[in-house]
Amino acid sequence: MFMSTWKYKPSRAVSVRFLLDIIIWSAVGLPVIMLHLQGNPVEVGFFCDDNSLKYPYRESTISNQVLLGTSLGGVVTMMVLAEFLIYLDKRSRTNTSWPTAHVMKHLGVFLFGFTVNELFTIALKQRVGQLRPHFFDVCKPDFNAINCSQGFITEYTCMNTHVSQREIRESRLSFPSGHASLSMYCAVYIGYYIQVHMSVTYSSVLKPALQSVLVLLAVLNGLTRINDHKHHPIDVIAGFFFGAAIASFVFGTLGLKIQKTSKVTLDQKVSETFNAASETARMSLKKKYLYQGEVSCDTTISILEEENAKETPMDFVL
Repeated sequence: MFMSTWKYKPSRAVSVRFLLDIIIWSAVGLPVIMLHLQGNPVEVGFFCDDNSLKYPYRESTISNQVLLGTSLGGVVTMMVLAEFLIYLDKRSRTNTSWPTAHVMKHLGVFLFGFTVNELFTIALKQRVGQLRPHFFDVCKPDFNAINCSQGFITEYTCMNTHVSQREIRESRLSFPSGHASLSMYCAVYIGYYIQVHMSVTYSSVLKPALQSVLVLLAVLNGLTRINDHKHHPIDVIAGFFFGAAIASFVFGTLGLKIQKTSKVTLDQKVSETFNAASETARMSLKKKYLYQGEVSCDTTISILEEENAKETPMDFVL
């Protein structure tokens, strides 16, 4: 017989796995920080008559800070709001509790994918070294010392003393667009999350409408980078592709695993934890996993129907 003071404790295997995930995440995140702070892009040349590099410098319509704040903040807010609505729906039928572990798993997967996306983007930027459309305006090469008849110029000096070396460095990081990559990653990932995790019975178009709005916002964000002369069109298109591809890969390999695990392993978890438990205690443990947000709403109904059919009083209070 279970005692009412019994508390679930994560196994050593779970703790080790969590620690290993943190180590892997750090291993991915540290190169991102180092590349942002100390990475130097490949220095490529140009043609003197390249009109695609002659655009004037403009301030960003959407700054990096605004992009990070709205993208990360928006995704986290939508995830927590979705989980809250699911929690309210469950609570209306059962005495469920807030599924903290479930929410943290989804946020952890999203942030891991975000870090991977940043690593791919900044690594490609520095390896390709594509010049931005405003490169001539920022660098101001000394054309008097350049023999443009040579064709492709690889040796030149930036003469603009009104900008920092960091700004000149940034003018060499056009491909792919980080704004486009990040915004599309967030849009596609949360779109998958809405499709798989949210159950909407009162409208057949709400999900696709939300998903379309998210993708539209990402596309509009990318277009501002072209209008601001920060990127060439191909840079933005490539950013969209990389962001969508990484979001699809991460959600398909990790995000879906959270859902599948919660639906399949309930009875396995119960039997592995207490092989000799009474049927009533097993039912109570099932409900405990349910309230932690580790099983689906459909499983909720089947568990409660099974318990009501037995008409067995509970031996303890969760």
